Amino acid sequence: AIPGLYDKDSHKQLKSWDELIALGLDVQKDYTYSQAKNSKGGGYYLFNTNNLQGELILPSNITKIGNNVFADSWQIYNTLKIPEGVKSIGEDAFACCTHIYELSIPSTLETLKTDSSGIQPFFGIARCKKITVDSGNKIFDSRNNCNVIVRKSTNGIVVGCPGTNFVSSITSIEKGAFVFMTWWNEITIPGTIKTIGEEAFFGCRDIKKVTIQEGVQKIDADAFSGNDNAIIYAPKSLTTVASYAFYDNAQIYYSGSLDTTYWGAKKIN
Repeated sequence: AIPGLYDKDSHKQLKSWDELIALGLDVQKDYTYSQAKNSKGGGYYLFNTNNLQGELILPSNITKIGNNVFADSWQIYNTLKIPEGVKSIGEDAFACCTHIYELSIPSTLETLKTDSSGIQPFFGIARCKKITVDSGNKIFDSRNNCNVIVRKSTNGIVVGCPGTNFVSSITSIEKGAFVFMTWWNEITIPGTIKTIGEEAFFGCRDIKKVTIQEGVQKIDADAFSGNDNAIIYAPKSLTTVASYAFYDNAQIYYSGSLDTTYWGAKKIN
């Protein structure tokens, strides 16, 4: 049987991955998405409107996970362990899987594909508190219990979560790293972070307060957009802030010398 995964209507545990195909899903050895074979879920996602529920434990013989395969699977919950052997995870593969509480990445993973907007495949895992990367991985790490996926070559956060610890060796937040991470209300970004990328915290709508400490230098477009309740404390150390970096934020407190005309917040003090 597939451990932990069952049909929520019949409450019967699925016996094999072939049963998923019987539900109208295209679950191949490598989980490559195929719209032609997907007769349910509106012809786009494999699981979001189907009856699958429980803990998803992937088989050990896969080498890649395709685009969109588990996107919006909010009924799949608990720990998600990507098995050893997986080298690539496709666009939006686990997007908005809001009940994943822990994420484990193997030593073999080489590629996290971004979607057409440049966003990583785990965006919106809003209840996740723990992320670990196998110490043997050559591309990514989760140094010092930081609970993020860090790209070693840039020391930048690729995938974050509400359980993130901003350890001092991390120097940037990449585009979309925290998109739709809704289950937190206060963030402090330390000065050891020098750059905050585009849409880094886009749509984190529960955020009420963001403190960006002295030392942060650059904030890219839409980095905090879509957080209409957020009050932002911005440092004097900023040298570059892109237009609409704070679009629709409730208020910004800033006493530096940069022109704030196009920052996009409702109110700037």
